[in-house]
Amino acid sequence: MPLTRHRLDTLAARFGRHRAHTTTRAIDSALAEQTETANAQFADHAALAIAKHPTALSLQPSVLDVRDRLLLDLARLEGVLVGARHHNLDPRLTELMEAAVAQGHRLSRTLAAVAHGTTDPTPTPPRVQHAAADLPGPHS
Repeated sequence: MPLTRHRLDTLAARFGRHRAHTTTRAIDSALAEQTETANAQFADHAALAIAKHPTALSLQPSVLDVRDRLLLDLARLEGVLVGARHHNLDPRLTELMEAAVAQGHRLSRTLAAVAHGTTDPTPTPPRVQHAAADLPGPHS
């Protein structure tokens, strides 16, 4: 896969180097490129998943890997949220970030339930909590 500007920025961000976009147009462009990259990779991932995951148990390593990466990214996002609160940034912005963090925690619990479901013939859905219970705190 070619190294697009978005992929270069993503790699740089993983190593602590970030590039800020200062206009709505630049943000829209970055978001569109992220979506395009994800959509382009979907067909490859789908074909591999069909070949690689014929049983529930075979799903487990991939689900655990995705949850692991989610938790790492969620910890990073929580750090960004702490910084936003510390610097008293726009409350609407921190509210949106809080919602993203809460959604990440819910996704983490759902992926944990999926992982359990790979060994249990009758998986149980994750328990539903009030969004405030998701913030802040240790990851599920």
